[in-house]
Amino acid sequence: MSGNLMFELQLTMFIMLAIGFFCAKRGMFTKEGRECLVSIFINVMIPCSVVSAFYKNMTQDLLGKGGLMVLAFTADLTFCWLIGKVLYIKIRSDEQGILKYATIISNAQFMGFPIIQAIFGQEGLMLASMAMIPSTIFTWTVALAQFTSMDGKKGIKSVLKHPCFLAVVAGILLGALKIPLPSCMVDVLDRMGNCVMPIAMLIIGSILAGVKARSILDWKLYYFSAIRLIGIPAVMYLFFTAVKLDPLVRNVLVVMAGTPAGTITAMLAEEHGANAEFASQLILVSTLLSMITLPILYTLLQL
Repeated sequence: MSGNLMFELQLTMFIMLAIGFFCAKRGMFTKEGRECLVSIFINVMIPCSVVSAFYKNMTQDLLGKGGLMVLAFTADLTFCWLIGKVLYIKIRSDEQGILKYATIISNAQFMGFPIIQAIFGQEGLMLASMAMIPSTIFTWTVALAQFTSMDGKKGIKSVLKHPCFLAVVAGILLGALKIPLPSCMVDVLDRMGNCVMPIAMLIIGSILAGVKARSILDWKLYYFSAIRLIGIPAVMYLFFTAVKLDPLVRNVLVVMAGTPAGTITAMLAEEHGANAEFASQLILVSTLLSMITLPILYTLLQL
């Protein structure tokens, strides 16, 4: 049942992606229109989602139960950042930043959350939500710097001024200080945040409309997918089993670590002038392959 559920969730994402693909093929998505939508997505929708996540999840009870998850997922993200610095040295610069970013930031929220809730229940979902604290911080600091670090101080300033980084700061302050927000404002944040997945898929689909089928044969796509879908979860499982981490925390983390390239990779690549087509190919290939690897991963965790 779990394998079928994973397949259905990923199929839902591909249907949304296909809608974006065909809209672009029929001329409904112009380059200028897509750039405008990307800007709204990055500067409005994602920040709303980030603030909402921190505002809702930073409770005393949740922090107490999820402390181990925060530490463990921080270790996972740090490991991904370090191996990204080593494994892609010989790859050209306009693709290297994309590979580094996608190695650090996977599709753990869009794809991981529904799967984890179905397999591990509300406790698993709570732990996954806690993992989003270090993940969100890494997403808009360490990972984002992979696109901007080539500019030195300008790149660091760009990270600090980025709407999503500012949303992390605002979310932490609101959650930690228990600052009450009007219910209408919470509703706005939730509704804008709920648009993230379908809009992301439409944008990715529109970018893929310009991708040549032959280009997905690039060896780098499969090299990355092997690292992201097999190597990272395997290392996390072995390490956290060795240190005797709570089995539920370990299993939730391993499933999240085994998700494909994050959908936001292509949007950020386009926003920062990197190779957005390559980023979309990376998402496409790794997501397709994850339909095979995730069910196998879950089966192995049950042994």
